[in-house]
Amino acid sequence: GVEWDGKGAEDGVEPWQMVCGACVLVAVKACEIQRKVRDIVNVLYSRSHPSVPPLEVNACFWRLRDRLVEAEHRLLKHLGFSIKPELPFSHLLNYCRVLSASPQLAAAAHAILVE
Repeated sequence: GVEWDGKGAEDGVEPWQMVCGACVLVAVKACEIQRKVRDIVNVLYSRSHPSVPPLEVNACFWRLRDRLVEAEHRLLKHLGFSIKPELPFSHLLNYCRVLSASPQLAAAAHAILVE
């Protein structure tokens, strides 16, 4: 298994939450989705502190960001840097071709996959 940091008491974000954030960060990068690390840090903080105003860019923010990046590195190392997902679009195209689907049906199926 992977040993994750035992930190979290001072900023309120538990190690398991940081691992979840690292998974999201790796996933958006693997799928080439535009997402800022700052956004993931803000979500982690707001989920851990629902009644507190949003996090400002201060020492706490930078600690959380550093923890998130460290968790991302550990996750990537644990995965052997193998993060290339198999996307379903080629399968959809093959199914539509085999079933002689109309262009409208193919477009609707594509729209469902994108959502």
